[in-house]
Amino acid sequence: MVEDSIRENSIEIHSTPWYHNKFFKYGCGILLVQGMVFMCYQLAFLLAPLGHFISYLFIPIVLSILFHYLLRPAVDFFGRLHVPRVLSILIVYCLIFTFLFLFIAYFGSVLAEQATAFTESIMHLFEKIEFHMAPNLTENLSVDLKKQLEQNFIGLAQKITTLVGQNFLDMIGFVTKLGTTIAVIPFIVFYLLKDGHVFARGFIQNVPATFRLDATEVIEDLDSTLSNYLNGLVIISLAVGGMLFVSYSIIGLKYPLILSVIALIVTTIPFIGPFLAIIPAILVGLSTSAFMTLKVAIVFLIVQQLESNFISPQVIGNKLDIHPLSILLILLAAGALYGFIGLLLATPTYAVLKVLTVHAYRLYKLRYEKIQEKLSSPG
Repeated sequence: MVEDSIRENSIEIHSTPWYHNKFFKYGCGILLVQGMVFMCYQLAFLLAPLGHFISYLFIPIVLSILFHYLLRPAVDFFGRLHVPRVLSILIVYCLIFTFLFLFIAYFGSVLAEQATAFTESIMHLFEKIEFHMAPNLTENLSVDLKKQLEQNFIGLAQKITTLVGQNFLDMIGFVTKLGTTIAVIPFIVFYLLKDGHVFARGFIQNVPATFRLDATEVIEDLDSTLSNYLNGLVIISLAVGGMLFVSYSIIGLKYPLILSVIALIVTTIPFIGPFLAIIPAILVGLSTSAFMTLKVAIVFLIVQQLESNFISPQVIGNKLDIHPLSILLILLAAGALYGFIGLLLATPTYAVLKVLTVHAYRLYKLRYEKIQEKLSSPG
């Protein structure tokens, strides 16, 4: 009996075609992907217009989606008061423009003055450091070396002038593109706020009936993740900026408004944002006195502890479920590739991709289990 079962198993193993082997399938899949990548690389000149088209639309669409999630709670609030959707959006727009107008009217000049004085103070600090590090550097320069430096400076100025003249049309195009983007974003946000649920419903209706429930779950998960994260991030940034403004004013630090605005913006970058926010304040403190620098460090330590231990856990918590090391590596790559915009968009983009990947793997696993069940069923 044992010999018969072994013989049957060996016959079944040998009778299985070699091209059904999983290593052969995986190898063919890898070769197929490599071939597709190679063909796309060879046909890059044909795909270039499509790439430019997508790049032109990417920033307006991404910024519009971000503003949509930031403004939607306010629009929904007026909706709960039985205000029509369109009127709710217009009310929110009027409130935002009124706030911006009042902020610029009352704080615009102060902000500009503090920004100018802050820049001059930092430049003076660097000049002072350079003077103490190399006090006799200018005196030791020979006359010929000074003339050479002057000639190089004049040549550099001429090259810059020539470059500006040659790329004048490109500069006009860039300004036009920037202005068009800024003008279009409010309209895109308006239609997203007005018909966002219609777009989602239309997308789900075009999905095959078998996957509609899964598609609905994916969209709801993406919507919840982005909404909670972005709105929580705004609350945290406003809280940190407000606390720093009050603290800087109490300790008598110069330029508290511009420093708190800088902190409000860069705090939106996870993990490294707070450390970037304190650097300008430390530099201003160094230009004043060592005691002022110590007070700035103490203020930063208190605000950072309040933000990390009380505000962030209550507002965001662990909704993204992303390891800090992953975020740091993502920020490093995004900052190197796309600068400050990359730092701002890296975390929410990664969160979206993670949600899509998790759901795609879950669906693949369920589909694979169903196929295995059908194959193993006796019928």
